[in-house]
Amino acid sequence: MSDLKYKDFPGGRDCRLKFCDTKLCDLPLAMSYTPMQRFNESYNWHEALLRGTLFPELDKPFYGKFTGERMR
Repeated sequence: MSDLKYKDFPGGRDCRLKFCDTKLCDLPLAMSYTPMQRFNESYNWHEALLRGTLFPELDKPFYGKFTGERMR
């Protein structure tokens, strides 16, 4: 399993990317960009646990597949 390469997966067969022959275990997991953030207000501890974040600015609920109604 550790010898798998990107080109071994469906869609990677006609790979023209520079990492086609690189083992998947040698690729970085992910990269992120996190801008600086100002501390404004915060939820109380109970609301933060319910919402999954302490900061209202980061409260971006995921509703999943559209079912016609919002879950709150």
